[in-house]
Amino acid sequence: MLRWLAVLLAIASPVAAQPCRLALALALDVSGSVDAREYRLQTHGIITALENPQVRQALFAQPPVALFIYEWSGTGAQRILLDWTLIENQADLAIVLETLRQVRRQDNAPGTAIGEALLFGMRAFKSQNHCASHVIDISSDGYSNQGPEPAQIKPALNARGGITVNALVIGTDRGRLVSYFRKEVITGPDAFIETARVYEDYTRAITRKLARELGAAFLSSRAN
Repeated sequence: MLRWLAVLLAIASPVAAQPCRLALALALDVSGSVDAREYRLQTHGIITALENPQVRQALFAQPPVALFIYEWSGTGAQRILLDWTLIENQADLAIVLETLRQVRRQDNAPGTAIGEALLFGMRAFKSQNHCASHVIDISSDGYSNQGPEPAQIKPALNARGGITVNALVIGTDRGRLVSYFRKEVITGPDAFIETARVYEDYTRAITRKLARELGAAFLSSRAN
């Protein structure tokens, strides 16, 4: 009797969300300035970065990391490439890598709506309240020209429990673009910008960026 009661209680009780030290949303720019080759350089760059030994070491630290990947362009144009996936072991990572290998570029709306891209990422965190920290990692090669300005989204991001926005700025116009992203886009604790002069440099930049983002969470988890 007691055994059946325990079973019934287990069925009736909600399962607590698994501890998570970081919910990381990767946001890829697929606006009109990004061609098919540059698109592939981004997805391949993330695959290579996630296979990097330093990144893996930080990724597999405990508690685990939840990963979410989406692409964005103009107003109303966002697409989820990888829904929230908790990475605890090699098998979980293998699923992520294979998902990215199967991704194909679709036709996208023209324009660059960075503010909307940030709102999309912010809403995605609603299911990840059990994670200790929340970071949007946004890549872009241009300025926002559609939708709300990214600076207008910062108060909502901060009110949402302190979401951090880091940026990977791509292009030869890095000086002015970096200044723009520093002033208008990035926000939150320890927010930073990584740069890639051209898309061929994306792999190096995203590897360095992920190592820093995951490493900070890794060190934090070891200190607790």
